[in-house]
Amino acid sequence: MSEVSEQKIVKEEKTMQDSITYFSEEFAPGKFVSYSRFKGQNFIHIREYQNVEGRLIPTKRGASFTPGRLRVLLAKTDEIDEQLKLIASGAPCKGVQYKTHLGAGIYAAIDDKFNGVNLRRYWAPEGQATILATKNGLFLAPFQWMSMKEKLNELLAKHPELVIAETCFHQNQLGLLDCHECLPFGWMLMDMNNEM
Repeated sequence: MSEVSEQKIVKEEKTMQDSITYFSEEFAPGKFVSYSRFKGQNFIHIREYQNVEGRLIPTKRGASFTPGRLRVLLAKTDEIDEQLKLIASGAPCKGVQYKTHLGAGIYAAIDDKFNGVNLRRYWAPEGQATILATKNGLFLAPFQWMSMKEKLNELLAKHPELVIAETCFHQNQLGLLDCHECLPFGWMLMDMNNEM
């Protein structure tokens, strides 16, 4: 075995030692809700996995949520459901129908091209006043969205500490302006973070 291969194996074993999985459930073929601890932080992943040599490996297609971000997503599920019903009813719309900020650079969006929920991280290119979606996100058809919500309810039943997780709290406006969770692109792009 080459030295590079040995280093890669040691690095992978160390990474696996740093990670503890508390919950992992498939809600659609190849798509999972998982709750894990990595390097001292808890994360909830809604992510696509692929089978590589008999092992399920997470892909970049998905979104990671802190417990606080998960609370924001759960608080907005009724709004998202209403928007899905509106699109299913055939109401006329053009472009992005609905977009809501969940925390950091993560948004949930519904547009008129596809009937479903798009969970995706956004970013702000340097020198531009607009935010753009990354290529790595996860699209959920309505039935997958409903199934994912059921798995999130199972997760909350098994781990009630997630129900009381705190979202951002700011002592004043300066605290809000400095918060990378609420304003991931800075206060200059604050309007981009507002919901449509």
